[in-house]
Amino acid sequence: MHTIRTLLHGARERFYEDAESWGLTRSSALMIALFPIIVVGIVTLIAALALLSKSTFRPLFAFVTAEDSLLEWMQFLFVFAASLIFAWLGIQFVRNGQRGIGALYLLLAFSAFFVAGEEISWGQRLFGWSEPASLAGINHQNETNVHNIRPVQRAFGFVVLFGGMYGSLAPLIGAYVRAKRERTPLSFLLIPSLCLLPAFLMPFGYRMFRLVIWPGTNALVVRFGEAPELCLYFGLLIFAALNLRRLQQEKPALIARVAAIS
Repeated sequence: MHTIRTLLHGARERFYEDAESWGLTRSSALMIALFPIIVVGIVTLIAALALLSKSTFRPLFAFVTAEDSLLEWMQFLFVFAASLIFAWLGIQFVRNGQRGIGALYLLLAFSAFFVAGEEISWGQRLFGWSEPASLAGINHQNETNVHNIRPVQRAFGFVVLFGGMYGSLAPLIGAYVRAKRERTPLSFLLIPSLCLLPAFLMPFGYRMFRLVIWPGTNALVVRFGEAPELCLYFGLLIFAALNLRRLQQEKPALIARVAAIS
């Protein structure tokens, strides 16, 4: 029991030390960490109630997880905002001669923008146009996007899986390394804060569950995936926003230190 308390105390202190290194207050770090847990917890509760009482709670679950509804529009807003921040950061680094990290951030920006467009089918349902003929018959939802084409959909699932895995493991490995050596400025640009661990752990856990335990196409299980996906985009947005704030606050010194390392 004493060992468990010691481990929990050490984890808590490491969590707060990491938050401080990012310029976050303890309460801010806790709120960021709790947001994905609360989102997935609420959707899990609604899903469980939908199983127990289909007539009462299944419509609520359908509304929350439906196309062009609550979770999907939040996904779009989070990942679109992240794409803009990544693009701005990437441009700043390229302009200052840091082409490696700049190219990485521009790649993240392009990827996030593409995902944002895919989430709303590039405006198809918003503006009411029909899917292109090239997608007819291969897009199983009859939408103007590629992520609903079966092979691409499976590939996207693995991208989410490995993205969530990186976002889950990198902060833990980084915390272990920092116990032995000082954190470098470049590490902030590559390793998310510990407070974002739940945001990346949710999609990683869900995709592992779908891959190993439940690979089927049960509608409720599939639609539940909108919640972990939202957590992933939230994690990307906060990661980008924290680095944007650091760059704005420490721009001259930060650029120089990243240049010296990279």
